Amino acid sequence: MNQDDLKKLKKVIKDELRSVKELVEITKKKVGGQELSLLSTSSNVRTIKEQISVMNEKLDEHSVILEKLTKTLSEHTDLLENQIRPSVITTETQIKIYADMYKVNNSNGKKPEKRIEVLKDQSGIIPPPEFTLVNTQ
Repeated sequence: MNQDDLKKLKKVIKDELRSVKELVEITKKKVGGQELSLLSTSSNVRTIKEQISVMNEKLDEHSVILEKLTKTLSEHTDLLENQIRPSVITTETQIKIYADMYKVNNSNGKKPEKRIEVLKDQSGIIPPPEFTLVNTQ
């Protein structure tokens, strides 16, 4: 091979290498862009995982509080159902009995007054005002 052939061969190789170099540069640029995107995505995923971890901790705290509240509510419901409600029912029954007794006693208390009124009217007695009962009805 002579000198001219070598020069021609070098030129052909150089031309071919130029297109290969351009392809390599384009590929390198695209790969670099993908690496940047991957790093950004990885960072975002890491941030999301940290936020999820914090939320899980808070949910655990809320779960403990909810369990305590549920237990307290259950205790209060038990107290209401087994102690307070029977007591209120007993009190209501007693009040009804007292109201009935008041009606009977009030009626019995007015009977002598009615008799005395009839006697006073028949005998013409007028009592002094300090001895007169005031009608409260």
